[in-house]
Amino acid sequence: MIIKIFYRLLIACTVVLTMVSVTRSPVLRAEFASSDDSGAEEFVEHLREGYARSLDGIEPQFMRLRIPFRLCVVHGKLNPVAERTLNAFERLVVDLADTGIEMVEVPSVGDCPDATFMFVRVHDGGLSVDTYRDWAHEVFARSGLIPTNEMSLHSWGGAQLMWSADDDVIYLVTASQIAPSLPDDGVAGVFVKTVLVQELFQAMTFGDDLEGRDRFDSILHEIDVPLPSVRDRTDGAPEYSTSAMQRYTAVNATGLCYLDLMVIALIEGLISDEVEGDVNELIPMMAIPMANVEAYAREHYAKIDAMARRISEGGQYADILDDSCS
Repeated sequence: MIIKIFYRLLIACTVVLTMVSVTRSPVLRAEFASSDDSGAEEFVEHLREGYARSLDGIEPQFMRLRIPFRLCVVHGKLNPVAERTLNAFERLVVDLADTGIEMVEVPSVGDCPDATFMFVRVHDGGLSVDTYRDWAHEVFARSGLIPTNEMSLHSWGGAQLMWSADDDVIYLVTASQIAPSLPDDGVAGVFVKTVLVQELFQAMTFGDDLEGRDRFDSILHEIDVPLPSVRDRTDGAPEYSTSAMQRYTAVNATGLCYLDLMVIALIEGLISDEVEGDVNELIPMMAIPMANVEAYAREHYAKIDAMARRISEGGQYADILDDSCS
């Protein structure tokens, strides 16, 4: 879905202002076993396009979550599509144990474990501004923080890095399952899967929305299709349009593509091989020089590709993949 650029800019600014240097990993070897592999270069180009963060005078950085990292998904009764999608994501997180990401599902914010940074709400229908604000304030209160009213929301799904009034940070992600009684087929089910997969993937990888293409090769590539926004109405959440959902899913990836799986494999490799960067003390993430990430991706391309292929061929993940990607 349309993820607001607002919180990405905050991330970039915070990294520049609050980084604390730690010992960098040695410069990766300049000779790569797969340096002539066109696949490796295409992968590196995708990383530059979707994952590089840079400001004037600062070398581009690749952001990854610091571990251990806790993700808390709050939901009530799930429809079959949402349940299968979340289960597949949780299996993927557990299988890739070296990422150090822990995903838990609970019925209310108060049940989220201590030291939770990312809160995901799977909601029914569209969210009104007031409903979203109430939920955000509940998260702030549960975390012992002073709430803020500076919020950015898209009804279908989105992610926002939110500052409390006392300068602490929480990360809120929302995704609509439309309704607990949603039939287990049809365009609405495909749309629910798309929303959940995109929001969870981008929240955990910090990937940017990229301009859509005639043939997509990543869930980051998005062709914008006008969808109802909460700002269109003042009396509550918007109604859903089946035609709009159908237009959206017809031109965009409805699950993770192979390139997305390679990014997941890359992140696990960066963690397990302890490729270090600069630590942000306020936000649980690490900024690694993009040049080091590109070097790692080239050198370990065969390993990254093999892990991505294992994920793509594992039937247990089929509910979050899109095998129609180019």
